[in-house]
Amino acid sequence: AEGQRLPAEVDLEIDRSLSCPASGEFADYARKHPFGGMPYAMAPLSDAETRVLASWVAQGAPAPAAATIPASAQAEIAKWETFLNGDSLKERITGRYLYEHWFLAHLRFEEFPAGPFFEVVRSRTAPGEAIDLVASVRPYEDPGVARIWYRLRPVASAIVHKTHIVYPLSDAKLQRLRELFLASDWTPTRMPGYTREEASNPFVAFDQLPARSRYEYLLDDAQYFIMTFIRGPVCRGQVAVDVIEDQFWVAFLDPSRDLSVMVPGFLGETSSLLSLPAEHASDFGVGDLWLEYARKQRKYLAVRERFYDELDPRRRGPALDWIWDGERKNPNALLTVFRNYDNATVVQGFVGEIPKTAWVMDYPIFERIYYDLVAGFDIFGNVAHQISTRLYMDHLRMQSENLFLTLLPADQREAIRASWYVGATRSLSYAVSDRLRGLEHGTQIQFETPDVKAELLEMLMAQAGPAAGPPDLLNRCAKPACDRPGASAVERDVERELRRIASVKGGFVSLLPEVSVLRVRVDATEEHDLAYSLVHNDAHTNVAFMFGEDKRRIPGDDTLSVVRGHFGSYPNFIFDVEAAKLPEFVAAMIAMQSDGDLERFVDRHGVRRTSARFWNTADWLRRDLVRRNPTNAAIYDFGRYKNL
Repeated sequence: AEGQRLPAEVDLEIDRSLSCPASGEFADYARKHPFGGMPYAMAPLSDAETRVLASWVAQGAPAPAAATIPASAQAEIAKWETFLNGDSLKERITGRYLYEHWFLAHLRFEEFPAGPFFEVVRSRTAPGEAIDLVASVRPYEDPGVARIWYRLRPVASAIVHKTHIVYPLSDAKLQRLRELFLASDWTPTRMPGYTREEASNPFVAFDQLPARSRYEYLLDDAQYFIMTFIRGPVCRGQVAVDVIEDQFWVAFLDPSRDLSVMVPGFLGETSSLLSLPAEHASDFGVGDLWLEYARKQRKYLAVRERFYDELDPRRRGPALDWIWDGERKNPNALLTVFRNYDNATVVQGFVGEIPKTAWVMDYPIFERIYYDLVAGFDIFGNVAHQISTRLYMDHLRMQSENLFLTLLPADQREAIRASWYVGATRSLSYAVSDRLRGLEHGTQIQFETPDVKAELLEMLMAQAGPAAGPPDLLNRCAKPACDRPGASAVERDVERELRRIASVKGGFVSLLPEVSVLRVRVDATEEHDLAYSLVHNDAHTNVAFMFGEDKRRIPGDDTLSVVRGHFGSYPNFIFDVEAAKLPEFVAAMIAMQSDGDLERFVDRHGVRRTSARFWNTADWLRRDLVRRNPTNAAIYDFGRYKNL
């Protein structure tokens, strides 16, 4: 019935078995599957919408005409293709390095914030000719021709949010890239090869490129690069994504304190230990690969420790300015990652409550995550490849966490780390290959409170200043008045109510979907309506194992983050409330204790898949996102919408 829960026999799992009956079999199929109509398991379309679709099909379902590229965009294409395809060895290496980091990007020009968008591809033909695509699974595979050309091709498919990973191009960006890669002091003597062993390891393939240039390039747009593995094909499914906590904060080691930059020979000595699973494609057993990489990580970390010992003979340890502050203007300096069960999201700034864990990445960690999860990931690879990719990421997560811990007092590090890995402290990765090192080194940071982790994170925000973004006054209100500067009277009232459920632990939180959108209606004009996201963060004893996640869940420690605006690519549910009734909505949510309470709550405030309001609400979501953020506006995937 309209607005009611779907019956249990309607399968909504994203990995359900699908079938497509032939035209002669359709009547029998429809009789056996009465709920199989389209749009599947959703509210029906209106008669007018159905007539439009029927007319389109009757015309042969023609595709829309290709969009015309404006002349100014054509000029931008020519400028960037010229840059990417310079003839000197320096330019050719730079072009290859940039391509391997942009191949998933939707590139956009400064003049066109809402598109058109472009993708960079490898072609057998030079600029000015029709693109002759070099198709390959990975971006660094041998193209089979003496010279390839990097070309910008319009994104012709529908722009869907889950794959819309935008990288902005501008004259300032072009100048920055020239400074980093062409004006810097290096004299190459060879092009990187295409053998599997070399091409899969960026520390070998691009060993001639200055490490500072590479690291600063990643830092300049850190959110983009993390988004490539958070929203790229590797992060699909619960087993793939449960390698990370549900909410954690990320900072970066300052280039001036990174061994790769400080010590010219460091990467040369360790590059063979930094090889990645793609080196073996799908040829090795998982057990053999795990043992090989555990051994290499143990050796690499021992070498790293030795180098830092030599640089810090007094064992003083790191200082606060060892963490990159984005020069107090780059909002990529501090990031938040949310894991939403079988997908994930990354946003700028430290968002939400103080998290259980935090990461600090250095250049070798950052680059390896990218080549493990993006450039080197084969979506067609066998199970051994996919598992080894996931297990390798365990090393990188633990090394990032350990780097963060080195900033804390030495006598508290082990206990804090153990609290993150309850039930996993005896694993080989935890105790041997990725054990906490440098305990004989102190920290130059002075702490004044018992909660040193929270204190350090607050220091990082203060150090970054404007680069940290506005304070999260919804989830971390530490003073009597937490109204957001510049907020309207309605927004202030709304956010005062939402603060009652923000950062709540346990209770009703475990009943909520992973990501819910809250539409707050202000008046009859939809442009004034407000959008918030309710993000349910699952708590775990640890995230050290691939399987059995349900056995490590701690629902009583689940938390709720309230995020202003739109969040993620897969809305799991939509709540629709008038601003005047928001206190009632919040009170009812807080009072929920059972599935029955949730069902009654949804009856009153929710927009179910079967609701007659569903498609209008979905259209509003799209229009609202276009108004708020035209560059990142795209089509949401409702395949994970819950049947609450």
